[in-house]
Amino acid sequence: MLGLPPRLDGSDSETTRQVRNMAESLKRRTSLPVYLQEETLSTWDAQRRLREAGQKGRSLRARKDQAAAAAILETFLRERESGRCPEPHQGE
Repeated sequence: MLGLPPRLDGSDSETTRQVRNMAESLKRRTSLPVYLQEETLSTWDAQRRLREAGQKGRSLRARKDQAAAAAILETFLRERESGRCPEPHQGE
């Protein structure tokens, strides 16, 4: 599962294109399914959660990417468990 970071308007950014290219590369190299999970505002949400938990300054900055990644994975697993999991990436 790869986090897919589109722009807020839903269009692809350079990073979005890089993630799609990585998904293509993984799909060619393995028989395992490759999923793309929408991650819009995940860093913002992670920062909010960390602040609510009392994190500040360096501690918050050091943990925000980890917290965002965990939130993206939790969303993917929750959607998978409920049957709303996205289809595996099929490529271009």
